[in-house]
Amino acid sequence: MSEEIPNEQPGGQAAQVPPPAGLRFVRAIYRVPILALGIVFLLFPHPRRALREIRMLRDPNALIAPGDSAVAKLSAEVDANMPKGLDRPKQIAWIEGFIENRIVYTNDWDQWLNVDYWPTPTETMATGHEDCDGIAVVAASLLKHRGFSPRIQASYEHVWLEVEGEKILHPDKETDFDGEHWSLPGLKILLPWARYSLSAFPLWRWGTLVAWAILVLRWPNRPRAVLEFAAIFIALAFASLAARQMPDALFAVVLLAALALTVWTVFRRSRPPAAPSPGGPA
Repeated sequence: MSEEIPNEQPGGQAAQVPPPAGLRFVRAIYRVPILALGIVFLLFPHPRRALREIRMLRDPNALIAPGDSAVAKLSAEVDANMPKGLDRPKQIAWIEGFIENRIVYTNDWDQWLNVDYWPTPTETMATGHEDCDGIAVVAASLLKHRGFSPRIQASYEHVWLEVEGEKILHPDKETDFDGEHWSLPGLKILLPWARYSLSAFPLWRWGTLVAWAILVLRWPNRPRAVLEFAAIFIALAFASLAARQMPDALFAVVLLAALALTVWTVFRRSRPPAAPSPGGPA
């Protein structure tokens, strides 16, 4: 990305010219780490939850907590309300519906401020709100507390359970990680991921990420920073609206157009003002 510095031209006009390549490299040395640290903070403003997220990635099944106090209370409710005489598969199905009715789906940016967080059952039940990972942890903990053998499985879009040969909590077609096996995400998840991210996450949070990136990379060129932020934020707003309302084909077109506008805005070079014509005013 280019940065311009003023250069006095004949007639008192200031042209904007790129700084030397060596200076741009030196600036990048300190700007890139600052940019990265800021983005990490904006995505994970709560450090303890971010560290828990890192530990979770090693084995999500380590979060199953059958001894959690909230799980014991839920199990007592199950004993009081579940019909008697159900076989094990029907008990699993009943508990699935019981948990889904007790926890209201809410994404983590609204619930925990971090872009992602896997809470304990006590944390989830204290609020009664969570997304698919928190719901899966509570359900797995309750099922294990009651003598079942659940395992958490996940794709890059969703989290569910496998319980004694049954898959519950709306499983995806493919399992990408479960603590034992991992697979890299493929290109086919890019469009669904973009749709979910743009429709579920608040636009103001996207705006803070864009503002920080432009502030770090463009300072002190404030006019260009303002122009770039406005163009990229408008592109994000249109892409967010498309993600909520348009079918995949139209959403993909809008998304590509937004990306093209972003790339053009960031990498375009400012034209210096034309030199005064000979014989013009001094």
